[in-house]
Amino acid sequence: VDSEHPDIQYIKNPSEIQSFTDVYRFDTDYLGDIDRYDMENYAIEVHSLKSDCKYLGLTSVADISYDHGLYRIIPIRIIPKSAELPCGESGSTLRFLIPIALAVAGGGVFTGRGRLMERPQQPYFDIFDKQGISYRQENGILTVEGRLCPGIFDLPGNVSSQFVTGLLYALPLLSDDSVIRMTSSLESRAYVDMTLDVLERSGIQVENQNYERFLLPGNQTFRAGDLTVEADWSQAGFWYAANFLDSALTISGLNPRSAQGDMVVADLYWKL
Repeated sequence: VDSEHPDIQYIKNPSEIQSFTDVYRFDTDYLGDIDRYDMENYAIEVHSLKSDCKYLGLTSVADISYDHGLYRIIPIRIIPKSAELPCGESGSTLRFLIPIALAVAGGGVFTGRGRLMERPQQPYFDIFDKQGISYRQENGILTVEGRLCPGIFDLPGNVSSQFVTGLLYALPLLSDDSVIRMTSSLESRAYVDMTLDVLERSGIQVENQNYERFLLPGNQTFRAGDLTVEADWSQAGFWYAANFLDSALTISGLNPRSAQGDMVVADLYWKL
């Protein structure tokens, strides 16, 4: 009990959040060294699952404040058209939100830091050209306008799986069925598996046809629920390497049944 803030609920796991109008103090030993952008990106994911899908929370217009380990999160309830969406330096955030913004809000204005806005978006631009969606990218700002329409979406398999994931998030929200068709072999299957796992737990139906086609019925709704963000197997690889170099470390908190492809580091460690 905090004598200064007796109404604050203390939690160790961010997935325990029940209401974004309440106040929570996060156990910083659990979260590690995170910054404002990390927390904002997490807020997008959690609020998307805790709200009706047509009111997906977009951090750029939500009230997120931080003070000495205390986060206060009050999300937006109605998405304004062409909202400005700052994506920090996160390529995944940018590529996930572009099709979602088109599906639910008719577009958006995306900004970023560092070299984020220099990253290629051509797979999306090819789709936009076919669907008559307007886009322009200048002075580090990407503006997209139009409505994503159900249909067949062709993507090359040798580009980032983030484009596949973005469409997997957005297409179930459309008014009719859609198909993602890979024009070449999908190289980043493990990351798509992670997306499919989360979608299944959120009540979204996707038929995976051997990673060549993904069939997505329209008019679906994301099911609210509590999800725990798994520990990162790719980061754990550094600690496995340290152990291999005779450092005495205990590595815990990882999901041995994870869909993360980097989980293979554990098998490789024991083989070596």
